[in-house]
Amino acid sequence: MTRHSPNREAERLLALSEKVGRVAESLAELALERDTLERTNPSSETDVTGEMVDWLIRARRARVRYVPAGLFGEPVWDIMLHLMHAEITHQCISESSACLASGCSEGIGRRWLNAMVKNGLVVVGRGPNDGEEQVELIPEVSRSLRRYFRDIVEDR
Repeated sequence: MTRHSPNREAERLLALSEKVGRVAESLAELALERDTLERTNPSSETDVTGEMVDWLIRARRARVRYVPAGLFGEPVWDIMLHLMHAEITHQCISESSACLASGCSEGIGRRWLNAMVKNGLVVVGRGPNDGEEQVELIPEVSRSLRRYFRDIVEDR
């Protein structure tokens, strides 16, 4: 068994520490560049199109051609996608439409919608025309979904 000299070990650790420092600096620079880009390019929050959201909704629905539908169950996600599409295409979504978008019965969809309201994901209020209750994503959820589409779906 050979012994490493303390000086050689210290030099190796120092070199490794310098490399880690350079990586950390690079990551910090990238984070600053991204923050600056998002602040100077406000459209980066709104570059999601109705076609992008529609593509994901269709892709999710197409899964049942390959795997039994009963194995899937993400009603909250399906409602959020429906509401995001409506927001981008400037449509109003009624409570009943949001419930049906869950892919569940209207009663179960309503329970999921109520849970979304309770958890601060959506708001429900009177619609401008017929007074029927309308559902909308809260702004923070809308921004998060837009980032998701920008980061994930746009690269499909």
